[in-house]
Amino acid sequence: MTPTITIGMPQTAVLEGVTRVTFPLRTPAGPFELCYKVKGSAVVADATAGLAAILLPAMRRGWRIEVEAPVSARVLAGLPQIADIVHCWDEAYAPPEVRAAAGAAVEEPAEPRGVGIFFSGGLDSCY
Repeated sequence: MTPTITIGMPQTAVLEGVTRVTFPLRTPAGPFELCYKVKGSAVVADATAGLAAILLPAMRRGWRIEVEAPVSARVLAGLPQIADIVHCWDEAYAPPEVRAAAGAAVEEPAEPRGVGIFFSGGLDSCY
Protein backbone atom coordinates (compact mmCIF):
# COMPACT_ATOMS: atom_id res chain seq x y z
CA MET A 1 0.00 0.00 0.00
CA THR A 2 1.31 3.45 -0.96
CA PRO A 3 1.95 5.77 2.01
CA THR A 4 -0.48 8.68 1.94
CA ILE A 5 -0.50 12.25 3.21
CA THR A 6 -3.99 13.69 3.64
CA ILE A 7 -4.87 17.38 3.79
CA GLY A 8 -7.94 18.06 5.91
CA MET A 9 -10.29 21.04 6.01
CA PRO A 10 -8.42 24.30 6.69
CA GLN A 11 -9.38 26.37 9.72
CA THR A 12 -9.03 30.16 9.84
CA ALA A 13 -8.68 32.51 12.78
CA VAL A 14 -8.19 36.28 12.81
CA LEU A 15 -6.34 37.98 15.65
CA GLU A 16 -5.30 41.63 15.61
CA GLY A 17 -5.65 41.88 11.82
CA VAL A 18 -3.61 38.75 11.11
CA THR A 19 -5.33 35.77 9.54
CA ARG A 20 -3.93 32.35 10.43
CA VAL A 21 -4.87 29.42 8.19
CA THR A 22 -4.19 25.95 9.61
CA PHE A 23 -4.30 22.65 7.72
CA PRO A 24 -4.51 19.36 9.59
CA LEU A 25 -2.31 16.77 7.90
CA ARG A 26 -2.33 13.01 8.38
CA THR A 27 1.02 11.58 7.35
CA PRO A 28 2.68 8.17 7.56
CA ALA A 29 4.79 9.68 10.35
CA GLY A 30 1.69 10.78 12.30
CA PRO A 31 -0.52 13.88 12.50
CA PHE A 32 0.94 17.28 11.72
CA GLU A 33 -0.36 20.83 11.51
CA LEU A 34 0.66 23.16 8.68
CA CYS A 35 -0.13 26.86 8.97
CA TYR A 36 0.54 30.24 7.44
CA LYS A 37 -0.31 33.80 8.43
CA VAL A 38 -1.43 36.73 6.29
CA LYS A 39 -1.68 40.36 7.33
CA GLY A 40 -3.63 43.00 5.43
CA SER A 41 -5.02 40.82 2.66
CA ALA A 42 -8.00 38.60 2.03
CA VAL A 43 -7.47 34.86 2.43
CA VAL A 44 -9.09 32.06 0.45
CA ALA A 45 -9.49 29.24 2.94
CA ASP A 46 -9.22 26.29 0.59
CA ALA A 47 -6.53 23.60 0.46
CA THR A 48 -4.58 25.01 -2.50
CA ALA A 49 -1.80 26.55 -0.38
CA GLY A 50 -1.54 23.35 1.67
CA LEU A 51 -1.26 21.27 -1.50
CA ALA A 52 1.52 23.54 -2.79
CA ALA A 53 3.37 23.27 0.52
CA ILE A 54 3.32 19.47 0.71
CA LEU A 55 3.88 18.68 -2.97
CA LEU A 56 7.70 18.48 -2.91
CA PRO A 57 8.00 16.62 0.41
CA ALA A 58 5.37 14.11 -0.79
CA MET A 59 7.20 13.67 -4.10
CA ARG A 60 10.53 13.12 -2.35
CA ARG A 61 9.05 10.49 -0.03
CA GLY A 62 6.93 8.75 -2.68
CA TRP A 63 3.67 9.52 -0.87
CA ARG A 64 0.24 9.69 -2.45
CA ILE A 65 -1.64 12.96 -1.73
CA GLU A 66 -5.30 13.02 -0.72
CA VAL A 67 -7.18 16.30 -0.41
CA GLU A 68 -10.39 16.35 1.64
CA ALA A 69 -10.93 20.12 1.36
CA PRO A 70 -11.78 22.32 -1.63
CA VAL A 71 -8.80 23.04 -3.88
CA SER A 72 -8.24 25.07 -7.04
CA ALA A 73 -9.35 23.17 -10.16
CA ARG A 74 -6.66 24.99 -12.14
CA VAL A 75 -3.91 23.90 -9.73
CA LEU A 76 -5.17 20.30 -9.76
CA ALA A 77 -5.14 20.30 -13.57
CA GLY A 78 -1.58 21.71 -13.67
CA LEU A 79 -0.16 19.46 -10.96
CA PRO A 80 0.99 16.64 -13.30
CA GLN A 81 3.00 19.10 -15.40
CA ILE A 82 4.53 20.71 -12.30
CA ALA A 83 5.48 17.27 -10.93
CA ASP A 84 6.98 16.23 -14.28
CA ILE A 85 9.16 19.35 -14.37
CA VAL A 86 10.41 18.78 -10.82
CA HIS A 87 11.07 15.10 -11.66
CA CYS A 88 13.15 16.18 -14.68
CA TRP A 89 15.29 18.32 -12.38
CA ASP A 90 15.79 15.52 -9.86
CA GLU A 91 14.60 11.95 -10.41
CA ALA A 92 14.43 11.41 -6.63
CA TYR A 93 11.18 13.44 -6.77
CA ALA A 94 8.55 11.04 -8.15
CA PRO A 95 5.29 12.46 -9.53
CA PRO A 96 2.63 11.66 -6.93
CA GLU A 97 -0.83 10.25 -7.30
CA VAL A 98 -3.22 13.01 -6.20
CA ARG A 99 -6.79 12.32 -5.15
CA ALA A 100 -9.24 15.11 -4.43
CA ALA A 101 -12.59 14.49 -2.76
CA ALA A 102 -15.55 14.48 -5.13
CA GLY A 103 -16.69 18.05 -5.65
CA ALA A 104 -13.56 19.42 -3.98
CA ALA A 105 -12.34 21.39 -7.01
CA VAL A 106 -13.04 25.11 -6.66
CA GLU A 107 -13.70 27.16 -9.78
CA GLU A 108 -11.40 30.10 -10.41
CA PRO A 109 -12.81 33.63 -10.27
CA ALA A 110 -13.72 35.18 -13.62
CA GLU A 111 -11.40 38.12 -13.04
CA PRO A 112 -7.90 37.84 -11.59
CA ARG A 113 -7.78 39.15 -8.03
CA GLY A 114 -4.15 40.17 -7.90
CA VAL A 115 -0.54 39.37 -8.63
CA GLY A 116 2.11 37.92 -6.35
CA ILE A 117 5.86 38.18 -6.59
CA PHE A 118 8.35 36.35 -4.42
CA PHE A 119 12.08 36.74 -3.92
CA SER A 120 14.26 34.11 -2.31
CA GLY A 121 16.73 36.73 -1.13
CA GLY A 122 19.49 34.92 -2.99
CA LEU A 123 22.01 36.60 -5.24
CA ASP A 124 20.11 35.55 -8.38
CA SER A 125 16.93 37.31 -7.22
CA CYS A 126 17.94 40.77 -8.36
CA TYR A 127 20.63 40.17 -10.98
